[in-house]
Amino acid sequence: MRIINTMLTFARALLDRDSSADSSRTKPHAGAGAKKPRRAIKSDEQSIRAGGLNITPDAPSVTARQRRKQANADLECLPLDQRRWLTIKEMAIRYPFFSEKALRHLIFSAEAYAKFPKDGLRSNGFIDCIVRPAGQRKIIIDTTKFEEWLEKGSFSGSVGKGKGL
Repeated sequence: MRIINTMLTFARALLDRDSSADSSRTKPHAGAGAKKPRRAIKSDEQSIRAGGLNITPDAPSVTARQRRKQANADLECLPLDQRRWLTIKEMAIRYPFFSEKALRHLIFSAEAYAKFPKDGLRSNGFIDCIVRPAGQRKIIIDTTKFEEWLEKGSFSGSVGKGKGL
């Protein structure tokens, strides 16, 4: 409560000081749209101590979004060839012979078989490549397991039909 009172008295003092300084230093009013010239803050007035608090007037405030943006700008992005886990869109870019739609279908088929296996129907084996972070809808694919899955050649979903991808 004491801090709030000291801040209020400080703000009132600033307003009173600025209004008296502006009235003595401004030019006559030029019109309805004209702005008053702003008084520059002197170096000794930069940091004002009020009740144990350092208050800097006209200090630029940085929002949380700007801090995150600055932090993300410092990170380097690895090229797709060097990453181990990729999203579906990134997989479609790295492996252009698989479209996003085809990858989503492989994931759907693999998860459907894992939940409800059927006799006489073998799995496409793609379930080992899928990584789902807890609590998210995001699907990430492990590229090392994906490449092993490609080498095995087990990308046929049906047994007797002979249909490939």
